[in-house]
Amino acid sequence: MAKSMNLNGSWGLTWAEGSSLMQPGFYTKKVLAGRQLFPATVPAPIHTVLEEAGVIEDINFGLNSLKARWVEEMFWIYRRTFTATAEMAEQSSWLIFEHIEFDAVVWLNGEEVGRHENANRPAKFEITGKVREGENLLVVQTSTGMHGAAEKPAFDYHSGDIG
Repeated sequence: MAKSMNLNGSWGLTWAEGSSLMQPGFYTKKVLAGRQLFPATVPAPIHTVLEEAGVIEDINFGLNSLKARWVEEMFWIYRRTFTATAEMAEQSSWLIFEHIEFDAVVWLNGEEVGRHENANRPAKFEITGKVREGENLLVVQTSTGMHGAAEKPAFDYHSGDIG
């Protein structure tokens, strides 16, 4: 009998920038040494999570949205463990995100299981054979997508003749 598991709820959250992104193995280790994890209720917008953690002020008040612009420039790392039974580890399995903000890379137990680049469509990754009996670590890296767009030459954005 197929079983499902809802992974909404409490996750750990940290951020990455610059050269630290070149080492995804660091963020997918069982123990994340030297990094503070904020509690993050999922699903929730990143600004809400950071406001609840006391990292930023309410972006809907005054000029707080300008003070929080750095949030869009970061790569956000969500981490969660879950426990699977032997039966769950043996069955056909899919990891489904109903909504995931824009660019995302997903790892299960240190192995990349998928990438997603669309905030308006669900993400679905087959993880059959990748779920282990016992504790499993799910890591999701998200970003706004601005870094990928920033690397493209302006010519790529032109849709017609100039003249």
